Amino acid sequence: MPQHADTTHDVVDLLQNTVHGFPAPNNLIVALLAAEDHRFTQHQGIDFFAVVRATVSCCIGRREGGSTIEQQLARTLTRDRSPTLARKLKDWIIAVHISKHFTKPQIATAYLDVAYFGYGIPGYRHAASKLGIDVQNASIEEACSIAALLKRALGEFPTEQRMRRFRSRREWLVRRVERFAATIASNSRKSDW
Repeated sequence: MPQHADTTHDVVDLLQNTVHGFPAPNNLIVALLAAEDHRFTQHQGIDFFAVVRATVSCCIGRREGGSTIEQQLARTLTRDRSPTLARKLKDWIIAVHISKHFTKPQIATAYLDVAYFGYGIPGYRHAASKLGIDVQNASIEEACSIAALLKRALGEFPTEQRMRRFRSRREWLVRRVERFAATIASNSRKSDW
């Protein structure tokens, strides 16, 4: 699904033509939610708690993300990374449309299919292969390794510093999955999630 979309309609059309009935493995979705959007099952594309948290963080000089998986998917598909309010509003509109047209497993899988996991690694299948992980049978620790690449990509030639940061992110993520496991698992088992 490496295509490009310019409008909300283009994004929805692109996803409708590419989303299939095979969701990403559950352990990987759990790791993704713990890493990127632990309230994923509780919002419809915009997490207002995260928006407020990110705004306050910005005001006190810290940089912290507040984008949902739907917003990240919109940004990835439109390939628009401009740091403007107009782009953020466009992401919000597209995110709400994505949330209305697709199930949560479809959205998570679509994001994992197009997300950038590092140098020359588009999508979770390539990331798993690069790490030597059988993604279909990945343990939660292995799934956390894959999800950790979203924030701590190793690059073409991983340095020791990058490896340390990656391992630290993975270990943090495993602890976070344990912390949120009950909530994520119960929400992800709902038939309408």
